Amino acid sequence: MVGHLPDGDRLVERLAHLASIDGGLAVVDETRWAVRRLFEAVYAEPAILLVDDVDGVSFGFSSFLGDIVRALDSTPLLIVCTAAGETPGITDTIPMAPFDTATAERWVDARLDAAGPGVAGAIVGALGTNPLALEHGLALLIGTSALSRDAGGWNLTTNPTAVPPAGSTRDVLDARIRVLPADVRATASLAALGGTTVPVPALLAGGDGGSQADVERHLAELAEQHILVAEGTTLRFVHPLVREAAAAGVPPATAADAHVRSARTELDAAGPRRRRHAGAAGTHLAAAVLLRGNAAADDPDRVDAIDLLSIAAEHAADVGDDAGAAILERRVAVLVEKSDPLRAELLLRAAAHEVETGRLHEAEAAINAAMAATVGVPGDGIDHRVRILRASLRASIDRTTLDAARAVADEAYERSAELEDGWGLACAAALRGRVHAARGHAAAVVDDLSEAAERARASGHPIEAARALRGIGRALLDGPMPVERAIARCERLRADAAGHPLTEQDLAGVHAVLLARQGRFDEARALIADAIATAEGLVAGADLAVALHRAGVIGWLAGEFHAAEPPIQRALAAAAHARDDRLRASIAASWANLVLATEDRVEEAMALADVAETWATDPTALVGWRTARARALVRLGDVERADRLGRQAVSLAEQTDSSDLRANALLHLAEVLRLSGRPNEAQPFERRAFRLLDRTGASAQAAAVFRNLSPESDAPSPEKDDDADLVPEDEPVTEPVIEEDDEPGPGPEAASEREPIGDEREIIEEERPLPPPIAEAFAASSEAEKKKRGRFRR
Repeated sequence: MVGHLPDGDRLVERLAHLASIDGGLAVVDETRWAVRRLFEAVYAEPAILLVDDVDGVSFGFSSFLGDIVRALDSTPLLIVCTAAGETPGITDTIPMAPFDTATAERWVDARLDAAGPGVAGAIVGALGTNPLALEHGLALLIGTSALSRDAGGWNLTTNPTAVPPAGSTRDVLDARIRVLPADVRATASLAALGGTTVPVPALLAGGDGGSQADVERHLAELAEQHILVAEGTTLRFVHPLVREAAAAGVPPATAADAHVRSARTELDAAGPRRRRHAGAAGTHLAAAVLLRGNAAADDPDRVDAIDLLSIAAEHAADVGDDAGAAILERRVAVLVEKSDPLRAELLLRAAAHEVETGRLHEAEAAINAAMAATVGVPGDGIDHRVRILRASLRASIDRTTLDAARAVADEAYERSAELEDGWGLACAAALRGRVHAARGHAAAVVDDLSEAAERARASGHPIEAARALRGIGRALLDGPMPVERAIARCERLRADAAGHPLTEQDLAGVHAVLLARQGRFDEARALIADAIATAEGLVAGADLAVALHRAGVIGWLAGEFHAAEPPIQRALAAAAHARDDRLRASIAASWANLVLATEDRVEEAMALADVAETWATDPTALVGWRTARARALVRLGDVERADRLGRQAVSLAEQTDSSDLRANALLHLAEVLRLSGRPNEAQPFERRAFRLLDRTGASAQAAAVFRNLSPESDAPSPEKDDDADLVPEDEPVTEPVIEEDDEPGPGPEAASEREPIGDEREIIEEERPLPPPIAEAFAASSEAEKKKRGRFRR
């Protein structure tokens, strides 16, 4: 089916692993790509794909399907999902509300064809207006002779006792199941334990359902009663609630035996492909163990359940189903003794996977469960990793927790070093990198994440190593490293990222922007075009947004402002589809500044700045929305507020070591000053921005600034530079090292002190409080920071 396609062998490998077929190879970045190519091969013409009960699978599956459909190149495919409730991730929903009373009465009249006077109203009054309750309630009334037909049509007996007084849908279904003959009810109950699809009759014959012939007769009767419905050669329950009602009356011992039979039969039929059925069979065995209670540690069903569910969880993680992996890991943890360290490890993995889904409340609950599981577990390695996970999650959404997160990282690093726990060291270093990134300390991010990547790779965690490489690449864009050195470092990172397609394309995008800063625009455009094509092919929404935004930045650097806008516009839409609010903030801030580059589109800029302000957490967005709003306000004549915001942006940018961010903030403030009629005050900011860009080798940006400098404000020569406003050259920082064998690494570049500039006025605070500072004026340059980093580095 797909082997003849370009990259057919690779496609077959990915799909084979997805279906748990031997010979498959997992690359988590390529799961969406493989499914997209499969859909394009199968659906050559317009088609509708119906997915029933989509809420019965893990969170994210519906979003996965939506991402696939949006990425299809030429196949017109409509995917329709049915669910009992509103499913997260599906934006286009058609809620099926209960009928109103009049509609319900008309429905009853139509089903009965000839109802007596007032019968429809009485039935609706007793059963409610839910179509499922009405359908099974009518069958219940007819089956118990509470509703009978005579010459005048269908009529109710006086006070029909079969109708439950509560009138809920579940009550009606329970009553419907109870009035079935005992042997038919027993077969329905056993069938319900197998899931929505009914097992083969031979599998049900070993329980209370009688012989295989009896079971077949019972199933036929259930189909006649519309409790089951035929789908090809199989039968399934008409609704999940009907299945739940049927399963409710099974004694625990009988249910346990039925689950074991289902699991063993499924495994026997699977033969050598046990992995393909690991999740279903393991779930059946786990249910049997829990129903029996007090299973011994060496109980075969318990041992097999743990093994099978662990395999299924690993497979889910391999294909990128984080929510599914978390569900399965928690299912295994229930079977493990509380004193067993494996239980805490499983709950930690489940919590980590929940964090990846982006569901904050569920992730916090999972972390709490993992933290509780570490109580009484020997050693504290797992405990520290749980604390790191919690600190990382909280730091990503609340800047006030950064100090606490750093303390957790340092404590965990020290303890992991004592335990010689390489993975623990990698986690601690990664958390330190996250804290530094949130504070705008890009040079320190490179240090920490380089260590995290190396240790993660050495401890057998390649995905986490690739994630760290991405962070390093982004820090190269943000940090003070000269562009030429950053390009060389980025080339090495791209080589290290081989085998991780999304990381490779992300680093290619970084490389492209760095080349553009040197004025090498043709090379940059070619690289970013490949990165965009890769992200589109892999159906990676957030990565596509980043690549498109970088394409816009490259156009901006080339002075092609109108050409830069379409990719940034697409980037914002892609970030919204990916539900990445922080990314939306950064892109919105960038776009807001772009629309003012050549045109006075003030209203658009203000609206985009509002979006950025709403979701801003990182330094780029925090500075960007302020500069955009300042530039818009000065065009509206609100000079005072524009001046305040522009100076706030410069102040925040100065607390980072990002030459690019600082230079842009200075240039935007200079623009505000010029438009407010103060060109003399603007000139020192422009000269300062030029120096920053020139010193880092961003020649294209520096040349653009130099062209706009007025003759009297041209940058002075290096031999004679008496401008007080220029940023002094940063002093190199050497970190103290405890061990004699350690080589001192380069420390984070210290932030330049902000100097008074000419007759610059003091920054006036706005009425609203300022946000928490991005950093404590480069704490990395303080003695306390030096001691911490020197003490814990290995």
